[in-house]
Amino acid sequence: MLFNLGNDLYYKNYDTYALNFNNYLFADSHGSPLGDHTQDYNVYNFSVGADSYIDIKRKLNFLIESTTIDTIYLSADEHMLSPYREQYNNFDKSSYYTTASDFSSTFEYYKNEAAQKIIYFQPKTGAVIRKYIVSKFENLVSSQEDVDVKESNTYLNWNERSDDTKIERIKKRIETQFNYLEKSVILEETLLEIFNICETNNVIVIGVKYPLTKEYYTATKHKMFGVDSIFKDKNLKILDFQSAYIDKDDMFYNEDHLTFEGGELFVQDLFKELKQ
Repeated sequence: MLFNLGNDLYYKNYDTYALNFNNYLFADSHGSPLGDHTQDYNVYNFSVGADSYIDIKRKLNFLIESTTIDTIYLSADEHMLSPYREQYNNFDKSSYYTTASDFSSTFEYYKNEAAQKIIYFQPKTGAVIRKYIVSKFENLVSSQEDVDVKESNTYLNWNERSDDTKIERIKKRIETQFNYLEKSVILEETLLEIFNICETNNVIVIGVKYPLTKEYYTATKHKMFGVDSIFKDKNLKILDFQSAYIDKDDMFYNEDHLTFEGGELFVQDLFKELKQ
């Protein structure tokens, strides 16, 4: 029962994929609001919140072994090389897509296989189950008014938030993702490995920088880990949409994530740009 609950709560939909496409979009939560709208352009959205370049590399290898890929649209956002993303990622989830070749030894591979099946070895899953149980209990003892207030605060769009809330959120986000002197060496090496895999398999790579709110764009435009230069060194194209919607706060639900409506519009703008 606990294993099923853990899977439902923590691994839900991570093992969902499609092999009937030749083009794939890879990102973390910045790509999630694009939903299935990318399929209108024959592109499968393989984005999942917290995905790192390591998680993306595993998915890419899985796809190359399973189908034919023409093009990948790869997140080129600066935080993708932040040590933050090295710490907070989907390493445990993306092991679903690994094969023996992804591990240093056969023992490590089978240990990973066992860990996916035994909840004791999945600390994140256990934490999610505990959080779920606690939240259910809190809802039982809370008044409906408390629940409504909590939900209304959770789903405010960026244009509905107070200036003080915006400032505080941006300050926290910068401290979390950009308060490092150096980029992640591991993630940089993995990004280069992704490029090499694509070059070997004749896969086109197009980088995408996702839209930001005006306040967040202004606060972070000089905070860089060198993603651009790595793409440029390989003569790879980057489509930069960071400032595309800086006057459209209603399209964002926080400082750097589009609403689902914003995501739908962005898909149109993204592929319109590609046609030019």
